[in-house]
Amino acid sequence: MAFSEIFVVISNADAGVGTLREALTKAASNGIAEKDYIHFNLSGNTEADRTITLATALPYISSNLVIDGTTQPGNSFGVSNAKVVLQPQNSSSPYNAFVLIDIDGFEIYGFYVRDFMGPILNGPTQSIYSISAVLYVENARNIQIGAPGKGNVFVNNGLILSTLYVSLKTGVGVPPMGVENLKVYSNFFGFEPDGKTFRGTPRGYLGGIDLAYCKGIIEIGGKEDSKRNIFGNGTHYISGKNTTPDKYFPTEFLIENNYFGYSVNGDPVLLPNFNGSTINAVHFSLSGYIGYTAYAPYSFKILNNKIQGSHSIMIEDVLGQIILQGNVIKREALPNNPSYKPFFWLFTKDIVKIGGLLPGEANSIENGQLMLDAVKSLLVQRNSLYCVDIRLGEEVYNGPVNLLPHIEITNVSAGSVSGTATPNSKIELFWDDDCEKCHPLTYFATVTADENGLWKFEGAIERGVIASATYNGFTSQFTITYNNQYAQILHSSCGEANGSIIGQRYKNAGGYEWRNEAEEIVGSDADISGLLPGKYVLSVLNGSCTQRFTFTILDGTPKFNTSSVYKINPSCGISNGAITNLSINYNGINYSVKWYDQEGKIRGTDYNLRNVEAGTYHAEVTYNNCTVKSPYYTLSNQTGPNIDQSAPDIKGSLCNSPTGSIKNLAVTGSGTLIYKWKNAAGQLVGSSSELLDVPAGSYTLEVKDGSACPALVSAPIMVPEINGVTVNTANKVIGKAACNTSNGSITGIIVAGATSYQWIDAGNTPVANTLNLTGMPAGKYRLVASNATCNKTSEELTIELVQTTKDYATTKVSTSATCALNNGKIEAIFTKDQPAACFWKNNAGVVVGHSRILENQGPGTYDLYAIDDLGCEHLLQQYSIGNISGATINRNLEQITNDQCGLGRGRIKAPGLTGGQLPYFYQWKDKDGHVIGSNAVLDGLKAGDYQLTIGDALDCSRQIIPYSIENESSTLPVPVVNDVKICSSGNALIQVQQAQNGTYVLYNANGTLIAQNITGAFNVEIKESQHFSIVLRQGTCESLAASAKITIENDGIGVFANAFSPNGDGHNDEWLIPGMQSYPEATIAIYNRYGHKVFESTGYKTPFNGRWNGAELPVGTYYYIIDLKRGCGLQKGSLSIIR
Repeated sequence: MAFSEIFVVISNADAGVGTLREALTKAASNGIAEKDYIHFNLSGNTEADRTITLATALPYISSNLVIDGTTQPGNSFGVSNAKVVLQPQNSSSPYNAFVLIDIDGFEIYGFYVRDFMGPILNGPTQSIYSISAVLYVENARNIQIGAPGKGNVFVNNGLILSTLYVSLKTGVGVPPMGVENLKVYSNFFGFEPDGKTFRGTPRGYLGGIDLAYCKGIIEIGGKEDSKRNIFGNGTHYISGKNTTPDKYFPTEFLIENNYFGYSVNGDPVLLPNFNGSTINAVHFSLSGYIGYTAYAPYSFKILNNKIQGSHSIMIEDVLGQIILQGNVIKREALPNNPSYKPFFWLFTKDIVKIGGLLPGEANSIENGQLMLDAVKSLLVQRNSLYCVDIRLGEEVYNGPVNLLPHIEITNVSAGSVSGTATPNSKIELFWDDDCEKCHPLTYFATVTADENGLWKFEGAIERGVIASATYNGFTSQFTITYNNQYAQILHSSCGEANGSIIGQRYKNAGGYEWRNEAEEIVGSDADISGLLPGKYVLSVLNGSCTQRFTFTILDGTPKFNTSSVYKINPSCGISNGAITNLSINYNGINYSVKWYDQEGKIRGTDYNLRNVEAGTYHAEVTYNNCTVKSPYYTLSNQTGPNIDQSAPDIKGSLCNSPTGSIKNLAVTGSGTLIYKWKNAAGQLVGSSSELLDVPAGSYTLEVKDGSACPALVSAPIMVPEINGVTVNTANKVIGKAACNTSNGSITGIIVAGATSYQWIDAGNTPVANTLNLTGMPAGKYRLVASNATCNKTSEELTIELVQTTKDYATTKVSTSATCALNNGKIEAIFTKDQPAACFWKNNAGVVVGHSRILENQGPGTYDLYAIDDLGCEHLLQQYSIGNISGATINRNLEQITNDQCGLGRGRIKAPGLTGGQLPYFYQWKDKDGHVIGSNAVLDGLKAGDYQLTIGDALDCSRQIIPYSIENESSTLPVPVVNDVKICSSGNALIQVQQAQNGTYVLYNANGTLIAQNITGAFNVEIKESQHFSIVLRQGTCESLAASAKITIENDGIGVFANAFSPNGDGHNDEWLIPGMQSYPEATIAIYNRYGHKVFESTGYKTPFNGRWNGAELPVGTYYYIIDLKRGCGLQKGSLSIIR
């Protein structure tokens, strides 16, 4: 067995006798059952005498080990507790200081570890790069780094603690875990032993604790000052951002009473000049890992730390609480101190609590903005937040916004401040700081909003006031003044005082004050009007938090600039003229522009007028009811044909006779003119300057001259009809017809020149001979109007059926038929209007119901009809009744097992069920009709008749199946019993070997029943040697009798082995002593060759297995003493352990 050992290091050499390397090797060889210690007694007292320089990596650390440098005689280094230096041969050496893989229990004290900065290459191709660490941990538990009076110094190392994302043990895959349960007390990180001087230049995570893959409880610092750690000259002090989501383990972090960016005396030190946007005291950024969306089961308490104000704290996407209390975070004004923009980014699915109501819980935070998001609770209470570098518009950006209470300051006076908030919320009030913007520096009061959400504090108001509201576990954002609705500026125009600034709305305004350029007060509301051109300043009032905004009102009177106006005259008689480059004194004002022609028609709404014909034009520009006109500009046609149709000579045409003409159009152009006359259908009807012998209608003239211009087309010219008939249906009035009633009509048609009328229907059958058509059913009709020489037929006109105004929209609730029976149902629900009556037809057209509820129908489709308020029949909707089939019963899957020996071991497994409606139904009954089961399997049955009703949720699917269970008997195996020898009269144990289920019955030699039990073990009082018999019974079955003989002999127990092999192979792993069960009061003791007792037992219920205190005994010879306690004498001998 292993014992606790102390290994003393007496040499500072890399290897050899008395070195640290030898001590680690010996500790590993000594086993892990007891805690081992490595102490130091290096000769000499200089730093060089106590410096261990490693040429190669040390052996892996073993479990249950303490390395204590404070045991070294002599003074500590500087103000630290460290007494032993550990360093690599050079800072680029590719190994860690200590490697902890698959261990449980390690402590390190009093070490000054420096310059482990080399690259660590890992992975199958040695391509995975990381930087060296003081402690590399992989699947390591219960680790402690430092203690009060036993702190370490870690300086100029890549990392203090690290876990790679590829296992260092295997070279492939993610490690199973990093560290579980870690304590870090009383250490210097990044400082020399004087607690204030740096060593080296930071790079990456220099000097940090990387807690990837961590688990359990992580404590860094503590309540007592003696546990305080000091951190400096690093970029990421405590982090865990590289953890893969499949390796998140429940972890509780306590980070308490540490210094970040301060010396051991609490004095600020220079921050590292790191090429990055932030440096972090705590950094657990767990989102954005490719391929995963996960939240870590972490919780954090960050308490009473002193943190230099450029550090950030980032914790996101965790499941546990985040508590930040009692911390002082201050920006220090040191010469040449690098500037970083800090922030506090805390996101969790649980609660965030920043500060609190109890003394000492509030934080003091300078410069850093809080960005918080929590699901269950988010509290920000009584903190001092000042000189905040605002990024997202608020000192504290809380979320989710829909859970936050409302808060607003609406009035500030010399004697009070008031506002609105979520009803019954608690309002915390703060005085402003002296920074550029308003921030909640000093908490001074809490008031409560009433049930209407109104709140008020009465007292002297000497500074700006900032407020927050807390309700139902959530705190609002602070009442910073900001513009949440921007101004609409209307400038002055035409010399009038008609300018205005309206619409802007400032949240958390205690009042308003407007001043003009002469510093005269001209307004006291957010909106102001009646302004002349000039500058105006709006003050949003709140003591020292008052904000001022400057606005400018311009002279918006339009002023034309015509110096660059350019005219383009039209050509070819088409609209391709333009007037461009007309401009206005813009000044960012949105003017309204309109161009007018000589007839007053609007021809354009832009500063440039384009695509116009010859004519005279001008622009009018309007702003704020002030309109200014431009000069007039004339455009004239330059080339191509012209058509003057101002005085045509038009002759009308007789009805149905081409006698009309168009003459006297003035047409000009260059070269030969080509004429094309076309009718309204686009057909060519003439090719000269005059159009002759045409019927009445509309005509256009197209003229092409010798120029390159396209043909010019005239406006349409109408040839009237003489003695003709015109039918104008534009003002027709059509009266609808009711169903089954001829009361439709067509009136209002205007006819000229007709002497007779005839109406014909869609089948060309005459139905009336009057101008107005009345008394008609719904249908399509045409009017034929005639005189002696002419007739005209109107277009087809439709008399529609009068439609009800009722809305018979329906929905339905249907019940499917089951088992194809006529038990389906549809209940139509009229969602708006109720019809006078309704009925149903099946798919054969047979009426099967006369109400909105159709019942007792089989599967199929059914049409719902309604009779409306006008007596008309309507098909409303087709609905269906589905069918629900019952389950299919498969008797091939049923199983019947008969009873055995009347023990109730019968069993019936029901037939299989598929399909149908869940849940499936099983009901078992016995022969008397009693229900005895409701599952698919019925067991515990004795012989008899049974009945199963089986099916699904539908009654119609169920069947009844009878079953019978028989009883089967068998002869049981004969019990196996060994004869017993005892050394004197008294109790003896008869034991059935490998007892089976059932009842064992013991008889004496006369056949008298002595005892019975289920164990097969019988204690009997023996006065003389005698015989017994034992029978096994199970229900109605019984075995043959077994014989057992008990003999009184002076030899005591029988012969037993003097060696055994406890090697775990299942054979001879225990030292068995036959007959010992008859001597429960006997004692057995076993000794090693040195006389040390390694086994002791009263009775022998648990045989000796070759182990002592959980550890294997070595191979060898041992000695036993057996005392049977009946005056039988001691039995002694040797026993060999063979492996």
